[in-house]
Amino acid sequence: MPSKANIVAPLILAGVVALAGCGGGSKAESGTGPSTSANKAGSAKSASSASTGGTSHPLSTSTGDLCMGGLTAKTPGILEFSCNGSAKIHVTVGSVTKDLTGGVCHYIPGQAWSVGWGPFTIAGQYKGKQPDNFTLNTNQTDPGAHSAGLIMMLGGKIYSTTNATITLMGKGAGAHASGTLDPVSASPKAPISVDVTC
Repeated sequence: MPSKANIVAPLILAGVVALAGCGGGSKAESGTGPSTSANKAGSAKSASSASTGGTSHPLSTSTGDLCMGGLTAKTPGILEFSCNGSAKIHVTVGSVTKDLTGGVCHYIPGQAWSVGWGPFTIAGQYKGKQPDNFTLNTNQTDPGAHSAGLIMMLGGKIYSTTNATITLMGKGAGAHASGTLDPVSASPKAPISVDVTC
């Protein structure tokens, strides 16, 4: 039976992976988005998304990075790493805080904005302990307040909300999000806030 992480995480991640197939431009464009063919063929072909703050590529081979959780591109069942970017993510759940560095922001004007951090796995193919990761996304790109979805895997526990409020900075430069964790989260109904600098 698949774990809750294998069921929930791909649903949120799908929004991030789907961004890779969209075109667009960005003030801080400096990398490539994830390849949507990676989960079937392991393709190293990069997509032409507008990414801010580095690369998010299935075959990233950076080492010694806390973001990668000791995993490599050769680990079976790894979809991608979002670890080589410049995004800084500050997360507060209740009174506990967590700082994540090296994340990757995606900004497609008029379509979507997202940030990802950590290794993402393929349900049914990855057999190890679920690695820490983080995703925040919205289908809005204009500055101002919008709805967003958020999911974080930390220490084998899931923290998620499907009804966060996100305030975007201009041109995808960052965001602030806040909300209440879903009842299925490790800390049900706890307040969560996130600050992202891309």
